[in-house]
Amino acid sequence: MLLVLPLLLLTAVIPACAASFPVLDGSSQAVIVYQDGTKEELQWAWEDLALYLNKATGKTFKAVADKDFTPGSALPIYVGKCDAVREALGREVRKLDRDAYIVAVKPDSIMLVGAQPWSTYWAVCQFLEDQVGVRWLIPGELGEDVPQLSSLVVPEGKQAHTPVILSRLWSGAQHGGRWNLRQRIHGRYNFHHNLNNVFDVDKYWDTNPEYFPIHGTERYKPGKEDHSWQPCMSSEATVQRGAEAAREAFRNDPTLESFSYGMNDGQGWCECEGCKAIDRPMKTWHGFSGDKSVLFYSWLNRVAEDLERDYPKKMLGCLAYSSAILPPPGMKLHRNIIPYFTSNRADYFDPKFKAQDQHLLKWWSQSANQMGIYDYAYGVGFAVPRIYNHLFQDAVQFAAANKVRGFYAEVYPNWGLDGPKLYTMARIVWNPDCDVDAIVSDWNERMFRDAAEPMKRYFCLAEDAWRRQKGAGAWAYRLAADPAQFLIFPPAVLEEMTACLDEAAGLTQDDLVKQRIHFFRKTFELTRLLAGNYWAGMQVQELIEQNAPVEEVAAAMREMADKIANVNVDDYFKATFEKDPVAYFPPLGGWFEPLKAGATTNATRYFAAAVAGEAIKLAQAEGKLDGENIRRHIDRRSREIFGEGGLPVYQDTVTRMRDMSLKIGTALKSAAPQVDGVVDEPIWQRADVLTGFINWGSTSPADQLTNVRLCHDGKDLYVALECFQDTSALKVQAAPRDGSTWHDDSVEIFFNPGMDAAPHAQFIINAAGGFFDQYDKDGTQDYSERLAHNFNCSWAAKVYPDRWTAEVRLPMREFGVDPQKLSLVRMNFVRGAQHGGVGYCLSRSR
Repeated sequence: MLLVLPLLLLTAVIPACAASFPVLDGSSQAVIVYQDGTKEELQWAWEDLALYLNKATGKTFKAVADKDFTPGSALPIYVGKCDAVREALGREVRKLDRDAYIVAVKPDSIMLVGAQPWSTYWAVCQFLEDQVGVRWLIPGELGEDVPQLSSLVVPEGKQAHTPVILSRLWSGAQHGGRWNLRQRIHGRYNFHHNLNNVFDVDKYWDTNPEYFPIHGTERYKPGKEDHSWQPCMSSEATVQRGAEAAREAFRNDPTLESFSYGMNDGQGWCECEGCKAIDRPMKTWHGFSGDKSVLFYSWLNRVAEDLERDYPKKMLGCLAYSSAILPPPGMKLHRNIIPYFTSNRADYFDPKFKAQDQHLLKWWSQSANQMGIYDYAYGVGFAVPRIYNHLFQDAVQFAAANKVRGFYAEVYPNWGLDGPKLYTMARIVWNPDCDVDAIVSDWNERMFRDAAEPMKRYFCLAEDAWRRQKGAGAWAYRLAADPAQFLIFPPAVLEEMTACLDEAAGLTQDDLVKQRIHFFRKTFELTRLLAGNYWAGMQVQELIEQNAPVEEVAAAMREMADKIANVNVDDYFKATFEKDPVAYFPPLGGWFEPLKAGATTNATRYFAAAVAGEAIKLAQAEGKLDGENIRRHIDRRSREIFGEGGLPVYQDTVTRMRDMSLKIGTALKSAAPQVDGVVDEPIWQRADVLTGFINWGSTSPADQLTNVRLCHDGKDLYVALECFQDTSALKVQAAPRDGSTWHDDSVEIFFNPGMDAAPHAQFIINAAGGFFDQYDKDGTQDYSERLAHNFNCSWAAKVYPDRWTAEVRLPMREFGVDPQKLSLVRMNFVRGAQHGGVGYCLSRSR
């Protein structure tokens, strides 16, 4: 079929001698005959067929139910399992995989049919793409490309379409709507976090407490939305309950092909003697843990064996994840188990990471009959294009050759930056051997028409920049919300990409193409703005890394302020993207601030630490190491270093640096206050108040007020917290001890007796008095070992209408801290305000 620009009418051309079906030819016009049914995909199938035939030809195509159609009255396009289709293709359709479909054209009919309603919809999509020339390039009308046809005659032929990767699903693309389904995205294997639902604490705690884990010496009762636990996996009762949960699901919905046994998204493994006896801790492999692999997969094998008596063909999905990401040594998984191996294939630019990832996938293929891969194909958290179609194809081809039958990704896309990425990824997981270059070329030609060539170069430059980046690949979220992502796009590349956009805009007179170029231009302007600010601060960062004198770094920071764009990022973002989540995904909490702050955040933190460090040394030399004296030295030293005046950006940075460095407090010695959550003892009125929290990932002030006070009695450190907010909708759902308190309205306390990463302890208290602690003794402990340490603490919280307060007693001697000998410790406080933002401040206490 010959296609030209949709501004012109054209005709689908076929050889004169070939048999064909006239969809629209002179006085002849086909009628759509659809399968009766209530499934929405069936209705979408015939409705979209009629809609896009109308858009292409300007003609209205009649659609009738199969029961109302009289054979011979018109040339039919059958959609779904109509009677004529059952008679002609019934045997073939019954043999199809559920996602497969057939497009069959004969001189007297067209048959578009799939094994299921959604695959029938895909048969229609295939016909519209191949024979009408329709493209759904990105979501929305802007991404829809429909040729204008004066007639449509399609050649005889029949083809069955079957995916190589049988389950293809992604999450976070909700702004794409039906676009996702048109890309053949549809899941079949359930595998995600689900054990908290299988062992519902509200339903089973009173009747079956044995389902729940032993932590320390006590049975753990999870809180609501608490994922920081796993069921007891040595108990036969949990095996029976696990299998019965799947039976219930399959009885309620016989079409389900699988049930999820995905572990909860935390640790909290059972510590009973039975589970300890099964445990076979594994040596860490390139940072991956398999400490719980034997325990988890032994349990899941038992569930599978129990379940197969009733459902021998149903699949059991799970996550190869966390401390069970490594295959269990010497163990074969039950034939019905499909583990999804989590990784980050965007980082296949690093040959070492790629080799390790593929080795682990190959390793897994020796233990499992089939597998899935779980990817992190994010847009959100990035303000640069993250296109890696060729790397992704390499990954999927290898995966398909090693028993992978399922694909899932977290995507949260920025279509305005990543353009053809998801469009291409969808075709790769359908057919890993597809021609990626041809797909991308067609995408550009249909999207940009007469401006296609410079836009091809634009997206090629973006993908090349990602593939050629330096550094090591890493699992999951590398560079998300990290300003270091701008290093991938240096100024020269940004300018070259901008020139492509300029050239494309100058080539076209087509209003639709102009709108499409603008869609990508406005999003790339965000990249240019944020990356430009980041690169403006690179000299400062380089001097910091070289340990240059603080005065030299300060001079470079003044120059940096001259180069930073005089554009309000928040205003630009609101005006450009607030009503266009397709172009740029609405940022997750705390994920955009670091990108806005860029190099200024590092500079501000550096100066805060450097100036405070100098002030502490001066105070020590004077023999007067208290908060007031240190703050006096900080104020004087910062004025000496930075002087007065400068551009507003410079002045603002200096002010924030000074505010950060002044967060020095003295923990006064006093009698031990009563730990009841009520901050009313006299000592709290005399104590230094640490406040002025900043937003996570930046140095901008937090919206909600938090006050921290400290005192000690010679052996224990006491912390008083005041967290101001409307408390009518507090989130406090974690279990009372070692639950997921960080998901609640809470405060995290990090305690370092020295200045190194380890040893350090983390404590979290939520507004309901739920408490969490862990101890990293020397940097070698895994999460479960850190969590197993329970400090001899006391804690309490109190809720008021306008705030919640808390008190915590920390046993300093358990850290090896003697206040008479060690007068300086490092602490960090993080406020988690679930309805108002997240902030933190750095403080040091005596």
